[in-house]
Amino acid sequence: MMRTKRTGFALPAALLALVIVAALVTGGFLAASHEDQASLSTRFADQAFLVAERGMQDVLGVKTRQFFDDSIGAIGDNVVLGPDTTAIGQLLARYTVTVKRLDTRIYFMTSEGEVLSGGRYAGAKRKLGQVIRTSYFEFPMDHALKSRTTIEFKGSSSLSGIDSVPAGWTDCADLGSKTGAIAADTATVSFTGSAHEEGTPPDTSVPSAEMTDSSFFNWGDLTYDNLAAVADKVLTAGGTYSSIGPVSSGGVCQTSYIENWGAPEDPSDPCAFYYPIIYAPGDVHLSGGLGGQGILLVDGNLSISGGFQFAGVVIVKGALIASGSGNKIAGSVDVYGASDSVSVIGEASKGTGKSRLKFSSCAVQRAALYNQKLARAYPLKERSFIDLSGIGAQDN
Repeated sequence: MMRTKRTGFALPAALLALVIVAALVTGGFLAASHEDQASLSTRFADQAFLVAERGMQDVLGVKTRQFFDDSIGAIGDNVVLGPDTTAIGQLLARYTVTVKRLDTRIYFMTSEGEVLSGGRYAGAKRKLGQVIRTSYFEFPMDHALKSRTTIEFKGSSSLSGIDSVPAGWTDCADLGSKTGAIAADTATVSFTGSAHEEGTPPDTSVPSAEMTDSSFFNWGDLTYDNLAAVADKVLTAGGTYSSIGPVSSGGVCQTSYIENWGAPEDPSDPCAFYYPIIYAPGDVHLSGGLGGQGILLVDGNLSISGGFQFAGVVIVKGALIASGSGNKIAGSVDVYGASDSVSVIGEASKGTGKSRLKFSSCAVQRAALYNQKLARAYPLKERSFIDLSGIGAQDN
């Protein structure tokens, strides 16, 4: 009997199965590899985004209005900062920030972050943009003293609207002669004994309707409450402070001391350019010491005596009462005449003995310029942020 030839299919089937399995494994490996690469790409892109944000925050947290004014000239000009290398945990990266002036106080800031870590995956970049503006504190420089109610100077006290420069200060302009006293009615302004006033004019009246809360407590972008909220020094209501003066150690101004309000009398002191915001949430008595500078806010009555000296802006919601000899205020003083903590005061400003209140435009300007909290740049409140990489933009 003759046998017929039979063809087997087991081997081809096994080979086909192996091919299919190999394809599945290869496909799975490729898919996993692509997923891993996509994951790494996303992670490094996110890290670059974080670094770009870090660059922006470093500018907003460190640079002051003086930097923007000095470094960026006309509208359309810009300044480039960096590249600066930074480490965030184990991440090594760098950022480059460009700031362009769009208007007097408005800027467009871009920040490009680049990841340096990651071996062959290094080099991820993200670029962000943000519209920012510098804060604006504009205290009117047209008077030595403004008050809603009675202004009374006695003894040998004096009030001067002639622009003055504190001793040793060299970076000051002279605005000439301004008004000595602004009052709702000049009939409420009196100088008795040897007390005298000067200015152009020595005193003037403003209609009561213009003596509004806004005119006393709003200056540009900032209000009295804004300043009180960020005060560098908060005094005790009803307290007395008699040792006000600069404190330094090893050539460094020790700003943590409650009675260190800068050094207006010594330009070489480490605290010479320390201009704090000082806030008293009630009545306060200031006496003697070497003096201070900055912005002084008082919710209640401010009493000064014993040769107290101050340079800058003084805002008093209650009354200002000076007694004794040697008290000096250089700058500008606004006395509202009432506060939440006291009833309406009949005498808004009363000077006895030999106290001097002098207008100083330089003291007012320095108080705003050299306080870091007043000179910061801030993002616009709405729609200030944009992911430039996300929209494919590379230039400012």
